[in-house]
Amino acid sequence: MTSKLQQFFADTGTLAQVTERGRLDNSDLFFNPVEGGFDICVDTRIRFEYREKTGVSCFFQPGTTKAELELWHKGSVMGLAAWCQGLVALHVSAVQCGKGLVAMAGDSGAGKSTLAAALGTHGYPLFADDTLILDRQDGAFVAMPGHKKLKLWDNAFELTGAVRAEQLQPGIEKYFAQNASTSSAALLPLTDLVLLTETDAAQPHFRQIRGAEKIKRCADALYRPDLYAQIAKGQDHAALMLELSTKVRIWEFGRSRNRELFAETTRFLARNLAGLTDSSVT
Repeated sequence: MTSKLQQFFADTGTLAQVTERGRLDNSDLFFNPVEGGFDICVDTRIRFEYREKTGVSCFFQPGTTKAELELWHKGSVMGLAAWCQGLVALHVSAVQCGKGLVAMAGDSGAGKSTLAAALGTHGYPLFADDTLILDRQDGAFVAMPGHKKLKLWDNAFELTGAVRAEQLQPGIEKYFAQNASTSSAALLPLTDLVLLTETDAAQPHFRQIRGAEKIKRCADALYRPDLYAQIAKGQDHAALMLELSTKVRIWEFGRSRNRELFAETTRFLARNLAGLTDSSVT
């Protein structure tokens, strides 16, 4: 039987229509929710239209690269489509830890992808980069392996051992990457969420977040919360935060961003992940 996640990726993972145009209508309107979907324009050059009944269509101006289309399609478009479908989209990079998933959340540039790629050398294979789409099953949040290619800043390849592939878009020193350590699991539950913070101290810390703080900080992991707020109702958001805090353990990982300490802090996190074998949530 096809799961809801499988059906979602089948419906939205490919573009139903791809059309080059010299001019795009309403290109100054970044995000526009409509009945049964939304329109989103990227830098006035790329326009995506998502409708629940017909999937994703794309219109773009000459000079747009295939990598740019894939970046936005597999990211913002599919993430927002997931919210429309009643699924949950998180802005995280995730690794497999035993029979479950550990997802890392943080602001853009916090090092989620770099850390996830590096953890592969410590026995935690990459499961998803940047976006994790969840469904509810048997009392847990479950996910399928990442639908997006791993992408890293140019200076992260030496740290992770990943192999540099094509550039995302001209002028930005970020590249798709090939990583040998990738999870082969088809469906896994999300058991732990690690919130990345930066500290001035050389010694990293890893602490569990509980109580009211746990509920509040679940929001730090949401994908495009600014746009999600235009889709979700207030009561739905509150219910989701409570549900996440009930079904997933939340941790804070504070570390220095000094490159010379990267290997040490990554080993520190890997040792802590080794202790997350009990899937029960407290």
